[in-house]
Amino acid sequence: MYGHESKSLLVYMWNVTPGGPPGIRPSGEYRIQLTGVVSPLLVKQDCQTLLLGWFEELGSFAAFDVLRHATFTTGSPSIQIRQSTLEDGATAGMAFQSRGNDEIVAAFAPDQFMNYVLRQGLLHRFRKPKEVELLKLASKGSEPPAEDTEAVPGVRREVVKTVTEWVRHRDFRIRVLNAYSHRCAVCHLQLELVQAAHIIPVGAPGSSDLTSNGLALCRLHHGAYDDALIGVRGDYHVIANDSKLKDLHERNLAFGEDVVRSLECHTILLPSSKKEWPRPEFLLEGLKIRGWPV
Repeated sequence: MYGHESKSLLVYMWNVTPGGPPGIRPSGEYRIQLTGVVSPLLVKQDCQTLLLGWFEELGSFAAFDVLRHATFTTGSPSIQIRQSTLEDGATAGMAFQSRGNDEIVAAFAPDQFMNYVLRQGLLHRFRKPKEVELLKLASKGSEPPAEDTEAVPGVRREVVKTVTEWVRHRDFRIRVLNAYSHRCAVCHLQLELVQAAHIIPVGAPGSSDLTSNGLALCRLHHGAYDDALIGVRGDYHVIANDSKLKDLHERNLAFGEDVVRSLECHTILLPSSKKEWPRPEFLLEGLKIRGWPV
């Protein structure tokens, strides 16, 4: 399950290893070797098939177009990927490489696994050099020039935009969580239950992926913040929403109010670097957008 979507997967995966003896393969080339299976690979209609490599050194995946490699010769067939692509995928979250035969190879970090799964077929359909360059640009979190994206077919244009969003969101999440030492700004909890929350929500005027537009919040306080049950003022004090709590009382849903009230007037945990502190103007705008009477 991923969100509200369910996927059945058949995964072929091998370790990524150096491409061969020095002098035989280009420097920096790595590969997977399709050993232990017979041709053709099973590609079922009712199950999505993945052809992957795992590079233990970096903790990243390599992903190949299974439709191109389902049938292969006997022996020790291999599929190559550059080391630099694996490194970029581990660092940025997603990277792409053209193998020179109109095939796109992807490399990605584990937290991007389901993003790849959901766009697998479309990602491997990029063929033209200009389209591939747009995909590479998107994987760096850069917004491709509008005049270039307009020349790309609509479906692939949307994929380019989506990849840019994946990379930017991941970068924002990593920066915010690191700034707060992976602790909830409200309750200081870690336990890998902490998320990066936008103060001014994505899509709202003035929103950005600046670290100072982020708060590290545990799942409970992230939900409470986005639902305007709690807020954070420009002086970094937590406030409770009297109007929300009154409504919950009327619907007999106010059990736990004392926990919320106990947070009032507490100062949130702040990053060690002042430049990463939430900007007061962002906090004020975040309250307004969530319906607080400010």
